[in-house]
Amino acid sequence: MKPAFWPLAAAALILLSLPACQPSRKEKPADQGSARGAGTGPAPASPSVGGPAAADSANARARELTRTALVLAGMKEEAYKAGARLPVSELWWSYGRELDENWKRLERGQLAKLRKWADRELKPPKPQSPVIYYPFGGPDFLYAFLLFPRTDVYVLTGIEPVGDIVPTDGLPDSRIDALVTMAAVQLRDIGGLTFFRTNDLKQAQDDLGTACLLLIFLARTGHEILDATPFILDRAGKPQDVAPGPSGKTNAPPGVPGIRIVFRRKGEPGQRTLFYFAQDLSNAGLARQPGYLEFIRGWPRPITFLKATSYLLQYKTFSAVRRFILDRSLAVLQDDSGIAVKNYDLSRWDLTFYGHYVGPIDMFADFFQDELKDAYLLPAVKPLDFGIGYRFKPNESCLILAVEKNPGRSSASRGPARLARVTVGGVEARNVLVPNARPEIGLEFAEAVNPDAVRISLKDEKTSRAVALSLKWEEGNSRATAVPAAALEGRKSYLIVLEPAAGDREGMPPEGNGEWSFHVLGSPVAPLGDQTIVVDRASQRVFLCGEHGAILKTYSCATGSYYPTVGVFQVSEKIPSAKSLFDDSRFSFFTVFQLAEKWAKVGFHSIPVFPDGRPAGGLGQPNSHGCVRLAYEDAKFLYEWARLGTKVIVD
Repeated sequence: MKPAFWPLAAAALILLSLPACQPSRKEKPADQGSARGAGTGPAPASPSVGGPAAADSANARARELTRTALVLAGMKEEAYKAGARLPVSELWWSYGRELDENWKRLERGQLAKLRKWADRELKPPKPQSPVIYYPFGGPDFLYAFLLFPRTDVYVLTGIEPVGDIVPTDGLPDSRIDALVTMAAVQLRDIGGLTFFRTNDLKQAQDDLGTACLLLIFLARTGHEILDATPFILDRAGKPQDVAPGPSGKTNAPPGVPGIRIVFRRKGEPGQRTLFYFAQDLSNAGLARQPGYLEFIRGWPRPITFLKATSYLLQYKTFSAVRRFILDRSLAVLQDDSGIAVKNYDLSRWDLTFYGHYVGPIDMFADFFQDELKDAYLLPAVKPLDFGIGYRFKPNESCLILAVEKNPGRSSASRGPARLARVTVGGVEARNVLVPNARPEIGLEFAEAVNPDAVRISLKDEKTSRAVALSLKWEEGNSRATAVPAAALEGRKSYLIVLEPAAGDREGMPPEGNGEWSFHVLGSPVAPLGDQTIVVDRASQRVFLCGEHGAILKTYSCATGSYYPTVGVFQVSEKIPSAKSLFDDSRFSFFTVFQLAEKWAKVGFHSIPVFPDGRPAGGLGQPNSHGCVRLAYEDAKFLYEWARLGTKVIVD
């Protein structure tokens, strides 16, 4: 805001005891059903239900809400045309002028570029969903709508109170002045910053409420408001009516406070729905209110948007909502404050990087991601010509688009893995990858119980306690309670991958029990053959394995922080010598097994050497650009020993 406005704004602060939109005290009943786009949850009101009288009432309500939104947004001409009573106070008129100017400046700089980018990068064949899920978004409908303008349902969540919506038609100017003063506190940076500063937001919403800020953004993006209904989600995720109780106090059942706003674009016949929930998304908060995630599960799988999240999704205390996002989302669009790149299983997700990664701002410096730094060294990173998130300058901002490779598959992210040798049915030296977040959990035994099943047991090496498992066998869409031994008969070697089931993405829970899935790689079984190379990123070592997985040689290595990614690959190309993509160093014996991007090759090679003879780093720690560096003689032996098609397991 210009300084001239602030004396007027400050004068109105004394009026804040009577705001028009305020934290919920009297809530109105909510309908139940489904909105356009399918799913469970409150349905938008239909003006045609209940006959002419009901339709007239609904139309009157829609006109009243639209007028209120226009007045709150300071849109003088539009409010006048809609029949609103315009305040005569100089403060309201100054507020409208300043917001008009800031919005025009934002439109010329930020919003026009953002729309163009979204139209190019987020349109089909990129995944489409009728639902956008924006946790940690607070009242930021603006960016959700601009990035995904064709969506039917928007679900926003924050910790700020929902608030009431009181129509402005009958309010005195003093109360409207108080309201827009608090709106100005939040909107003063509308032409610059692209995130809501939580401290300012808390101050404004102590008196303002989130619902009124949502109305402002809806009005400023050219929408009419058809209905706005508060409700409460119960523990089963079902919307419950709220009603005023004695002495005007809210008589609401316990649950998650929410509001459903039905709106439409001016001139368009269809209607859309915006949900906002005031919900703590920490593990403890979700445990207290399980209905929140149940409600979102009732909708089609969403596209999730994450921006300026305070890096909360990188805390263990927010692991439940992180798992939910990874399990349920068709795609995730985020800045670096969202889910850490290392949490994306690259066998399931395709990642596209935009802009520049310069690291977090100072207050979040501890959340620097080496994996992300390495990813942004690749020339395949796409440009981003606008600022977004905490790093709001265009040459400092980054966006990451994660798209699920096969949306029809059950979502299962594979964690860090360990190689173990087992014996099944008298056949020795089998190999099992045991991914989990607790390295002390090891394989105890695996044996054929009968012709139909194999029993596998894990052991906690710290306590010597056996780990109880609920076993599942997966092959295609069929499941059974154990691994069928018949599928393994006659095989001298095979590879089994154990991974947490859908509800246990973090690995073994603290008590050491959990449900895991077993996958035999290949169709029906992938034999290891007489040559397998295993890269153990944790210990920075490479193992050359012979028949039945017998370890022939062990080498120290240096991987990148991001590449090579965990998975099973094969040697695809052998190049005697090559030049680095990142500097003028050269290396020898390039044994390729993975593609980082469409053109960038990842493989084993000798330590690069600069023209002056200096080596480019040592071994034993992840300091490469993404390949697996080896000592010269080790790289030479591997190059000559491995054949095209040799299996490479990155653990």
